[in-house]
Amino acid sequence: MNIDHDRIAVGRRIKESRTYLGLSQEEVATNLGIPRSAVSLIETGQRGIEAEELNKLSSILGRSVEFITKGKEITQSESVSLLARAAEGLSVSDVEEL
Repeated sequence: MNIDHDRIAVGRRIKESRTYLGLSQEEVATNLGIPRSAVSLIETGQRGIEAEELNKLSSILGRSVEFITKGKEITQSESVSLLARAAEGLSVSDVEEL
């Protein structure tokens, strides 16, 4: 059996975040629209997580996708850099609105 250590680490961060918030697997499953058993499989690294599920989980758990997938939060300076790159193509009026 092939062990995917990244998947196990992602599952561990999801479980730690869920339990910290006092949420049950059932509550998370209901919000994701998947069976409770699927949440259990994700948390133990036996099932991967789809992009849409990951985005929803990020919102449910109040953690960034970056934290869930890589274990690190984006710093404020990194966020500013990302916003600056995204704003490069905006018109002057759009930038003023920001």
